[in-house]
Amino acid sequence: MKFKINLKSVFGSFIFLYPLTPWYLNIGPLNYVNIVSICFIIMWISCYNKNFSPLMHTNVFFWIYLLVYSLQALFDTTLVKAFAYISAQLVVCIIVASEIKTKKLFQYTLDTLIAAGGILSILGIIEGITKVNIFQMISNGNAEFYNEIRLGILRIATSFSHPIVYCNYLCFLSAIIAYRLNNVISDKRRKILRLIYVAVIINAILTLSRSTLLILAIEQIIIAYKLGIVKLWKKVFSIGITLLLIVFVLNLCESSILNKLQNILYMFLSILNEKYSSLYSVDFGMNTNAVGNRLDLYNWVISTLKGHELFGMGTSAKFSYLVYGFESTLNYSYTWIKTSIENEYLYNYFIHGIFGLAVLVLSYVGNLYYLLKRNIFQKKSKIRKFDEKQLNFNFIALVVLVGYYVSLFSVSQSDTVRIYNIFVCLIFAYNYIQRTEFRKTL
Repeated sequence: MKFKINLKSVFGSFIFLYPLTPWYLNIGPLNYVNIVSICFIIMWISCYNKNFSPLMHTNVFFWIYLLVYSLQALFDTTLVKAFAYISAQLVVCIIVASEIKTKKLFQYTLDTLIAAGGILSILGIIEGITKVNIFQMISNGNAEFYNEIRLGILRIATSFSHPIVYCNYLCFLSAIIAYRLNNVISDKRRKILRLIYVAVIINAILTLSRSTLLILAIEQIIIAYKLGIVKLWKKVFSIGITLLLIVFVLNLCESSILNKLQNILYMFLSILNEKYSSLYSVDFGMNTNAVGNRLDLYNWVISTLKGHELFGMGTSAKFSYLVYGFESTLNYSYTWIKTSIENEYLYNYFIHGIFGLAVLVLSYVGNLYYLLKRNIFQKKSKIRKFDEKQLNFNFIALVVLVGYYVSLFSVSQSDTVRIYNIFVCLIFAYNYIQRTEFRKTL
């Protein structure tokens, strides 16, 4: 009896596992995301049906960006790591963008991403309550984890490397859920989507990532506005009443809750005015000069990169900058060495140089231009292949990508790149299906 592998099952399993798999866990030279990607590629090859959709009419700069970075990985790292990088980035994107050729598979992919996000959100709430990250528990002990208490709350990260990175992922996920909520007919599925959406927002709040949370809030307001003014104010009012009731109940259980909420408000206000940072940092021992350090980071990276401006320090290079050292007469010394670059554009400049940074920025601008162009075409042609109501996927994608590109000024892309790449491939697949439908009408 011949064993037949179902392509949809293989594809769905990969899409489900991709965001759940921790980037920081390794088996030998390969991390878990690389392993999942390689297994997916092997399984896909075994059931490949030779019915590829073309990659034309997409953003060519996105593919150039993946190709250039893959080539640099070949020169800068070992063959094994380069193979893993190319598999998890370039090859996976080609397969995803080419395989999604029908409305059903497109919606199935979105629903699978939402299901995986729902599980992560449950684990995130558990992490926030128990202060235990299940993914860190199963690590081999070689990974370094970011565990920060802010406002007396553990900043959750679930399977991601950093709370801000996780919050960026939740920006993608919340937009996808909003899109499906607007287009799903079944009441049962809508209820499930609403529950997952609430869990996602709770997770985003528990990351306590100020700038990314503001971006998430702005994105959701824009999406809500698109749904209609009346619906927007109804939702704002109902959410406001619900939050007030929650605060009231929590305050009965713990009298310090109002003080914590006040500190959270100061945390956001400190983005606009540094004076507020001292109001909430006294009780929680937080850095009040984060923005200043991030501005200094530009000078530190430029200073480190002297002589390597064109092509950077290489894919495997580690940033290390001595900010200052201190020695006293009592044989006490203190040294501060900066080893992280919390800015995706600066980080790419450091490892790929001006050339790599230009390729990256071109791919970003190209994606936005592609979406604007396809959005205009969609309105003119009046295609309704996906039974969309107020929200179409191109609009959702445009809002999310603008927010994402802005957020990268305050965080390195890190392991969010996996959901970003899949999301961009979904944009290409969506428009391929729309274009195919339009041709049938000619």
